Amino acid sequence: MAIDADTVRHIAALAQLSLDDDEIAQLCSDLQSVLDYVAILDEADLEAEAPASPGAAELRRDEVRPSLPVQEALAGAPDACDGLFRVPPALDG
Repeated sequence: MAIDADTVRHIAALAQLSLDDDEIAQLCSDLQSVLDYVAILDEADLEAEAPASPGAAELRRDEVRPSLPVQEALAGAPDACDGLFRVPPALDG
């Protein structure tokens, strides 16, 4: 499928966009590049690939680990008090 200026104008009208001639020309080129890439992907042999399953990713074990010491955690804090981060109030009153 080829993208031409009329197609871009139609898409722009549907999106309620005002485009000048330079923008239309650029979008013609950009959209054609996208379609060319999709055509390449369409040729890929997906039957040879194994489907990904949610459990296929290697996850680390959920183990208890020592936490960061308070002094080290607060070392970069702009404002701390009594071992806590101090932040401005989010709500008035």
